[in-house]
Amino acid sequence: MSTAQKLSRQHSELCALDWIDDTDADGTRDARSCDASVEPTPAKRVADVRTPTADALGSHLKVRISNLSGATDDGADDGTDRRKSTRSSTSAFSVALDNELEQRHVCLTPATNASAMPLHAAVARADVEATKVLLRCGEAGERGDDARSGGGSTWPPPKEPLNRISSTTMLKEFHAEEKLSAVEARNEHGDTALAVAAALESDSSAAEMLGILLDAGANPFAHSSGYAAAHWAASAGNLETLKTLAKRCPNPRAIIEGRALDGSTPLLVAAAYGNIDVIEWLVTHEKWHKSNAFAVDGQGKNVLGVLGTKMGKKTTQTAKAAMRAKIFELIPEMRVVFLSHPECEEHVSFKPHQESPERMTAIFDELKRVAERGELMLDELERSEAFACAEPHEILFAHSEEYVRVLANLSEQVGHTPIAFTPYCQNQKGVPEKLRKPVENSDTFFSPGTLQAALRAAGGVLHAVDRVLDQRNRSAFVCARPPGHHAGVSGATEGAPSSGFSILNNAMIGTYFAAPSRPSRSTF
Repeated sequence: MSTAQKLSRQHSELCALDWIDDTDADGTRDARSCDASVEPTPAKRVADVRTPTADALGSHLKVRISNLSGATDDGADDGTDRRKSTRSSTSAFSVALDNELEQRHVCLTPATNASAMPLHAAVARADVEATKVLLRCGEAGERGDDARSGGGSTWPPPKEPLNRISSTTMLKEFHAEEKLSAVEARNEHGDTALAVAAALESDSSAAEMLGILLDAGANPFAHSSGYAAAHWAASAGNLETLKTLAKRCPNPRAIIEGRALDGSTPLLVAAAYGNIDVIEWLVTHEKWHKSNAFAVDGQGKNVLGVLGTKMGKKTTQTAKAAMRAKIFELIPEMRVVFLSHPECEEHVSFKPHQESPERMTAIFDELKRVAERGELMLDELERSEAFACAEPHEILFAHSEEYVRVLANLSEQVGHTPIAFTPYCQNQKGVPEKLRKPVENSDTFFSPGTLQAALRAAGGVLHAVDRVLDQRNRSAFVCARPPGHHAGVSGATEGAPSSGFSILNNAMIGTYFAAPSRPSRSTF
């Protein structure tokens, strides 16, 4: 790159700041820098937009170079002022960024979105009398044309039916239709009046307005901005409003478990906004059955995944941790069940070996360390040793009868010294000696406690599957050994050098047990 090209690049990056330096305090440009050093641009209809000439380019580069070299002339003072200006601009940007991020967490609701629709505006003001009048008059009564103006597509009300009214009965039916169309009308934001009522800041006002609108025939299941009325009530923490909806609806379960367009239930919405009192009522009341605590939204997030996500950046981590602890108190089923058993440590191999009893000890020690550092709350775990060993019929889900018989016989014959498991199984299968795995290279061993440990580990997997599918826990971790995912139907799979430390394939046993036609398994 030539010197001229380098200078041109420097100018393109820095001259904007130099033009600012030429601006006077009153906002005008110095004539010498603005007129004498620029020439008209060839762009059409932009004759007053000017670009710097070559002479101006040179003068600006000289000023920039002198400032960078640390000269103590007037340019140095200009540099100091420029640095102050830069810091000020950076500070202003930080403030603007904070404001922008704050606004992103300010949720506009149907109640805070101003509306030109008279009914919606009256509901937003919690004006009971005006709301009743508007509902009686179908928003087209004696209020004049101004009252009928607004953003809804139903304005002005259609007049064609008036020509077809020929009896008192038809007149009553017409007024009923007008009343219904008024209460179901949507404003310019696409919101119903019922959504406005449910999202009011005052719970008592919201419940009162909601009752009036339901009496007028409002549909409690209509979505506004993706939420039904129950979701807006949950977002605003309006518990009494939510109760009113459930009481007034013929099918309260449809209210409590209703889905928003993003798949959220009222419970998930309440969790996102941190409304613990609403969460408590939803998961503890028995009258209409409790809300499904394991529900997930369209992104697969459960109540813990969405907790506090819409509370704003000012919510501290301590506050969110307190809410999380409350969730586990209200919904103990959300805890992870941690299953382990001392018998799993009785499976031993020749030392040193990477698959040893110390693996379990290391996990226990790490759990203790992260709990002491505050990275894991132990009350989020449910530790248990109360699970049974796998039964023969459960082992036969994944393994052949011949292989399971080999395990049973070996367990009765093995001495105190662990034996190389893979060569032993190959011998039982009739594999020629020259094709068997050398004993000294064996990586899987069988000791007196191996079969009992393997049965207990497989039992832990079955117990974990049972608890999660029955929604007694949201997830499970089985801390057991020997491992159980490499063993084939009859030990090492065809072509594999070994069964990879595994005796039983716990993963496949648990998978077959989790099938839709799984048998019932009594708890330990």
